[in-house]
Amino acid sequence: MWLDENCEKTDDQVYENLGKDLHSIFDYLEPCKKPMDYLKYLSSTSSNRIILIISHKCASDMMAIMADDILSQIYSMYILCSNESDIITWKEKQFDKIRGVYDCTTELISQIKIDTNLMIKQNQTPQTIESSSSTENPTDEHANYVVPTISVSNLKPVNNMIKHLHKDTIWFVRYQLLFHILLKLEKSTAAATEMIHTCKKLCMGRRDQQAQIDEFEKDIEDSFKSLYWYTKDSFIKHLLNRACGSRDVNEIYPFRLYISNLHHEIVKLETDRKNNKSNDEIITVYRGKYVALSTFEKLRRNKNGLIAMNGFLSTTKNETVAKFFINEGAPKSGYEAILFKLNIDPKVLNKPYADIPPERHEKGPDEEEILFSVGSTWRIIKIEELKDDNIK
Repeated sequence: MWLDENCEKTDDQVYENLGKDLHSIFDYLEPCKKPMDYLKYLSSTSSNRIILIISHKCASDMMAIMADDILSQIYSMYILCSNESDIITWKEKQFDKIRGVYDCTTELISQIKIDTNLMIKQNQTPQTIESSSSTENPTDEHANYVVPTISVSNLKPVNNMIKHLHKDTIWFVRYQLLFHILLKLEKSTAAATEMIHTCKKLCMGRRDQQAQIDEFEKDIEDSFKSLYWYTKDSFIKHLLNRACGSRDVNEIYPFRLYISNLHHEIVKLETDRKNNKSNDEIITVYRGKYVALSTFEKLRRNKNGLIAMNGFLSTTKNETVAKFFINEGAPKSGYEAILFKLNIDPKVLNKPYADIPPERHEKGPDEEEILFSVGSTWRIIKIEELKDDNIK
């Protein structure tokens, strides 16, 4: 894979020659101009022998995941820089996956030829220049990421980092990277138009929802209104949760504007909360939900493992409200009623959350809703049966 913002330049001889050289070396070369293109391709392939040629700019944009050494499908990585200072920066970082850092395309191609010839002879991907040691057990089992909206993994923390993800849990990495990129995209009228078109298409034949979409269209670019629409019983929460739960880039991408608006409103409310309160006490919130028995079994077997929420997570400070959302529905065959008790420690929080003000909640103050931004992760401390409520 060649991930470079200049990979399709036809008026630059250097990049044109680099493209020809790479095509001559590899049977298959996938050029990508943006990290989003890279992510889409990665989601469509099961290959675990990917060699990545990446520009300094794109590598910098992907720093968050590279720093955690979790690009499990990438065996070797070559970084192309435009100046010496960038080279020094990368050499100081010493990431496991990096085979070399270059500001000269001739030297880059020469090294790639040497490495690929060695790989062909030995029938293996060349090792990186410096491999960090690990205390992890490579035979540890890792639970598959499961259907929306919950994903489970029994990953163990080593030196405060999560390493050597199992191939099935790479979905978590892709998911986090996807939203990292989406939240950086510029807002545009085109994004609003695409979302409305997608919503109308998905709600075709539903007159009540079509009427809501027409109303929503007036507010779609208003970031402030995004919170109101999420707390409202409307089409948008249903469609957004379905898209996020699919973990499919093509389904999530049309909702990028709303995802960005909602996330930034959560961040604003979190900033206000931090400015108004100085205590770091642990807060407990609740979420009532039916989950498939297979998912429940994975939760039960993964004590001290991680649980990831595939989307925005709506919770309440009122335990009775959380139980109500379970008990108002009829018991479902093949599902288990779960009451999640979630402890928020502000000192180790991994995602922003908003304590939604009553005046901004469509249903008023009774909900006591706390909303987490997309992709929050939690550690499973214990699972117990609440016999009096028939809720686990």
